Amino acid sequence: MELCAADFMKGSAVVDFKEAWNTIGGDCEVIEAFSLSYNSIKQAMDAVIEFLGMAPCDNSAGLKEGANTHTLLLSGVFLGGVQVFGKVQLRIDSPKAIGMRLSVRSTDMSVSTFVSASIV
Repeated sequence: MELCAADFMKGSAVVDFKEAWNTIGGDCEVIEAFSLSYNSIKQAMDAVIEFLGMAPCDNSAGLKEGANTHTLLLSGVFLGGVQVFGKVQLRIDSPKAIGMRLSVRSTDMSVSTFVSASIV
């Protein structure tokens, strides 16, 4: 059996992501960088949404045609009722690699760490 972050998360969009992100603050923020093996930003974005089980916010799941970079804003509630927010910055590094910078904020550092470490 294989578990991923989505098994512990319920997507929960917020009305104003920027306000929620700033309100929760950076005390329990984790930032990681990854290289993902996908052919497009859209494929990588869809996979990250599915894997983390978080809901896109502020219409950030829409991608402009031909974009080389994109920022995805995510929100969810982790097991135990912990609100979690994520900023996913994606960029094309090569035809078969997408660079990703993931910033995760919550009120519990162990949750932020778990969510960011769950990307493989």
